[in-house]
Parts: sequence; structure tokens; C-alpha cells
Amino acid sequence: MFPDPGAKGAFGRQSYRFLEERNLQKFKGMPVFIFHGREDRNCPFAVTQEPVKKLEGIGAGIELITEEGAGHRRTGPEALRRHHDWPKKVTRP
Repeated sequence: MFPDPGAKGAFGRQSYRFLEERNLQKFKGMPVFIFHGREDRNCPFAVTQEPVKKLEGIGAGIELITEEGAGHRRTGPEALRRHHDWPKKVTRP
């Protein structure tokens, strides 16, 4: 079973429905960093591909970092370095 981006969140609040067109448009032109381990058993990598494609399609600036062998919790030093450096790439001086 895969996560449902539209399911009720914590404490019964409605989760944000990222795949709805009206919500995707809010990300147009926005930089977005996404890390996903290829061996994630909680949220399989394939589940990430649809939102990434949709975000790219509306013009979000996607930085997708994947890591072979990584699961849901742990990233390696290269992914951490890239995450650390990313804000410097997307912010203006």
C-alpha cells in the first residue's frame, strides 16, 4: 500500500494534496529540494516520480537527489553535502 497524499494527516487535519493542479501551481518557479532513497520501504521511489514530473511540468526548479541503497531515514555524506549547499544555489545574495 502506498501513501495517499490526500489522506487525513495527524490529528485529523487534511493533508495537502500536492498532485492537484490548483495546488501544484503554487510551486511554479519555486526551488524544491527532494531527496529519496532508492531502497525506501515506507514510500517507494516510484511514488516520488509522479509528483516530481508534475512539479517539473509547471516550472518548479526541482533538485532531485537519489541515493542507491538508502532507505527512508539515512542519507549518505554526498546527499547531505548537496542538501547543505542547495540553499546557497537558490537564494539571491
